[in-house]
Amino acid sequence: MPEVFASNNLSIQYDATRWYLYNGGRESPPLVMAMPSGLTYTPAFAAARHLSDRGFLPTEDIVTVAVGFAAEDNHWHLGVLLTPAAAAERGARWCGLARWPGDQTLQAEQAGQALAALLERPYKLILPQPPDSAPPPAAVKDEPPPPLPLMPLPIRSEGWVLAERPGELCLSQEGSALRGNLIRTVFLIALAPIFVILSIGALNSVYAPVSPEWLPYVGLAVAAILVILAGRQLLNVMKAPITILERNTKMLKQATRIGGRLLLQSPFEGIDYVLISHTVGGRRPKPDKDGTPVQPFWAEVWIHAYSPRRGFIELCHLADVEGRLRTDIDFSARRSLYFGEIDSPAHHIGGWLAQEMDCPVYVEAR
Repeated sequence: MPEVFASNNLSIQYDATRWYLYNGGRESPPLVMAMPSGLTYTPAFAAARHLSDRGFLPTEDIVTVAVGFAAEDNHWHLGVLLTPAAAAERGARWCGLARWPGDQTLQAEQAGQALAALLERPYKLILPQPPDSAPPPAAVKDEPPPPLPLMPLPIRSEGWVLAERPGELCLSQEGSALRGNLIRTVFLIALAPIFVILSIGALNSVYAPVSPEWLPYVGLAVAAILVILAGRQLLNVMKAPITILERNTKMLKQATRIGGRLLLQSPFEGIDYVLISHTVGGRRPKPDKDGTPVQPFWAEVWIHAYSPRRGFIELCHLADVEGRLRTDIDFSARRSLYFGEIDSPAHHIGGWLAQEMDCPVYVEAR
């Protein structure tokens, strides 16, 4: 039985009567099994692709089997195009199955043609669109060299930690940061009754009234504001997210730290790229040893994953990150991450996340 290997540790085996999509090899049941009547799939695949939990997609719901090139990630994507009625149930017509790097056109075509023949559905190859014009010389000149090796795990930065656990990477706030929020919450809750007692005491005092007379009401208003702020701090602690990259299921998941409530999930192949954006708060001029214009910097940093379906997914926000950047580089335009141009623990965290999801990573200034 012919076998085709795809990105993200997927493999496809097929013949005239069968078509299987495996994750990691034949040791586990296939994620998807195709037959002339349709596609059967596992619950994990259903959750990743937002398919019905019935575990079966009939051929009648499939219009076309297609292989198309996406310039955003430089990969060939194999999937099926659903009928409008079937698409209405899951919210999209395109259902992806596997993908290959841009130089593996033959493997993608073989898998797609075999699936189309088995399902007796039309097969379509969508070639990359030619560029409207050549890129400007500056864009070619600014193409960065390959990134330097990443820092070893775990990586800690400004209350966040990226650590490796069995079968997954985990990005979360450290316990010290959460304890700080809890301490502030307790302080605000303890302070509010003091304002209430003083204000009510002033209103009911048998002695001379407080001047001005509206001052006790200000105290009550301050107590109410403190309670609201304490509630927001407590809510932030309860909703503090944990980002998990599962290697077996190839899924990005976010859940609450307390209670473990699932906030969102997306398959790795649904993530186009990781974006690290920053706002520089301070610099200290200091050229590098070889004369390269490199400066230490302190910046507020955001790390997002971009999904065409969900948009930008915030993975973490770091308030005061220390690092080094080149002063002769314009970061106002999005650039591929290269540690010779900008380097900090936050950028290494973004590099690890992108490497794990097999997608590009970019950096830009806000």
